[in-house]
Amino acid sequence: MNGVAQARTARPGLHPGLKLVAFVSVVVVGGALFAPPLYHAAQWGLRVGLLPDALAAFKFPKYVTRAMLVVALVLIWPLVNWLGIRSRLELGIERDPRWRLRFALGLAKGSVGLALVGVLLVALGFSNWRDPLPWHRLPEAAATGITVALIEEWVFRGIIFGLVRRSQPWPKALVLVSLVFAVLHFVRAPLVAPQVDDVRWWSGLALVPAHFWQFGEPTLLIGSLPTYFLVGATLAYTVVQTKSLAFAIGLHAGWVFALRGFGFLSRRAGEPTVWLGRDLISGIIPALLVALTWFLLVQMFRRRRI
Repeated sequence: MNGVAQARTARPGLHPGLKLVAFVSVVVVGGALFAPPLYHAAQWGLRVGLLPDALAAFKFPKYVTRAMLVVALVLIWPLVNWLGIRSRLELGIERDPRWRLRFALGLAKGSVGLALVGVLLVALGFSNWRDPLPWHRLPEAAATGITVALIEEWVFRGIIFGLVRRSQPWPKALVLVSLVFAVLHFVRAPLVAPQVDDVRWWSGLALVPAHFWQFGEPTLLIGSLPTYFLVGATLAYTVVQTKSLAFAIGLHAGWVFALRGFGFLSRRAGEPTVWLGRDLISGIIPALLVALTWFLLVQMFRRRRI
């Protein structure tokens, strides 16, 4: 009787997909709510001299995206526990004694490859170098690259890709997760940030709709969606081949470092096109570069050189 009673009262747990949706929602809303106190704390730190003066150039919308990253980083491990994952082996991730080498290789390939696109942008007149070059901003670009790569690789290629692979063949899982990765990367702060003169507790929430501006620009969709899909697919492929996140984290960090670093060191001089968009990751030419990177990685994995 007790077993029957327990069976009747037992309720199925929330589907993992819904848990992931809840995670993303909490990150967006939580980051938006955390941004105002983070902003005010930074302004206080600037006034009393605890923070470098360079932070004074950051407007409030920048704090919204940074706050979302902080919330995502804090909630990754609670998400893992909520999903009932007790070991990385359940996600197809094994202990990697070569993680340092693979991270370094990925970092070098990502940063150098995308930097070449930046040189091409300057050579073709789409961008100009700033004068003087703000080299002091590069550590910020490096920190952003590592932070973003750690969070996104654990969430997308570690947790989401690992969960989908438990029920689907890895090629199908790669396509599905890479599509989600590509679509979510169209949610970003607008190029011209709205001016927020009086930051209140709801100010971050008010800025959230502005992060969907790219979906209203067909040129960006055509030029950038394939690139983001190939980025996600390439990163997922390295995880399948190495059973580790180290190379994917390095490659992702290198791409973000080059993207952010080039943004600091240059300014756009021409209108974005389908071939070359507003940044190094947008357009058909960057997509071809990522496709070439994937091709070269396939050859290297076949020869077991990574």
